[in-house]
Amino acid sequence: MRYFVEGSDGNQYGPVEVETLKTWVAEGRVQAQSVLRHDFSGERLYARDVPGLFIVSPPVVSAPPVQQNMGQMGFGQNPSSLANNSSNPHDYSRPPDPVYYNPSSHRTQGEVNKPIYQAAFSSVLALILFFVLHGIGLIVAGTSVFRSLQYKQAGHEKANIALIISVSTLILVAVGWIFRISTTGN
Repeated sequence: MRYFVEGSDGNQYGPVEVETLKTWVAEGRVQAQSVLRHDFSGERLYARDVPGLFIVSPPVVSAPPVQQNMGQMGFGQNPSSLANNSSNPHDYSRPPDPVYYNPSSHRTQGEVNKPIYQAAFSSVLALILFFVLHGIGLIVAGTSVFRSLQYKQAGHEKANIALIISVSTLILVAVGWIFRISTTGN
């Protein structure tokens, strides 16, 4: 069976046999979520659905020798400009290197502000619970700081603002807790 690979650059590569696809899988150029099109029927499917394409232990592929006269190949360049170079052993009729999804570049406005909303809600809840249920407010404020740190670690754009809100609330609740303990002790 032969397949075309629909590359992340919008081009189609192939048609190629499953053996060539296996090589491209080992090189990281075709991934399980890559879209393929059957050469004969035109049916579109994911690479993971091709029987025998993904095996438990992929074959080891050695890197091709480095050519000093070969420049960097970018997505916008035409590979045929290097095709006439007889010292170029590479086949440019295969998909480009994989492009990885960056979730931060595809967030909606609500998702962008989500850490701030959650930090503000948790902070108000922590302050209310501090006055009503005492120690629970401290726990909620600490949880809010932890959640804000997770957003920051995930690279969320508004995580620093959420962290400032959460830490401020934790400090406020902690100072209130210390004040409450010191006044009830006398």
